[in-house]
Amino acid sequence: MNRIWLKKGREKSVKIRHPWVFSGAVKRIEGSPEPGATVMVVDHDSEFLSYAQYSPLSQIALRNIEYDYNKKPDADFWAARTDSALLQRNKLYGEYDTDSVRLIYGEGDSMPGLIADMYGSCIVMQALSAGAEKIKNIVAARCSNLLLSMSAATAK
Repeated sequence: MNRIWLKKGREKSVKIRHPWVFSGAVKRIEGSPEPGATVMVVDHDSEFLSYAQYSPLSQIALRNIEYDYNKKPDADFWAARTDSALLQRNKLYGEYDTDSVRLIYGEGDSMPGLIADMYGSCIVMQALSAGAEKIKNIVAARCSNLLLSMSAATAK
């Protein structure tokens, strides 16, 4: 996995779990991460800080996605994170007389740059970062499963 070192003193925001790291905080890049790639973020002493999605063309160079070294982001990681967000929305969805709801809240659901809204039987997604582009198909499949299960439940 590609690794990105932060300048000394710039790790503080990551340690308090701020979701972004700006390009000016980056000291060194190991490897050649492509836009949207998951990278390991470390401090100046090589101590693990987070996993993040890399955006070389953005002022927001890193969008933090996980702070536990043992939870490496892969397809199962994103599916579980999507399911968690959908479960939270499902708790609210039944309380209101509406067929429209925001399913994915980007950074609020620890899926930076990704928004998904449901309007009736249609889901609209916005991928607003390179990292969101990389995971949108996994998230779309999980959201589609939600629609299918809801359709099956109402058909009975």
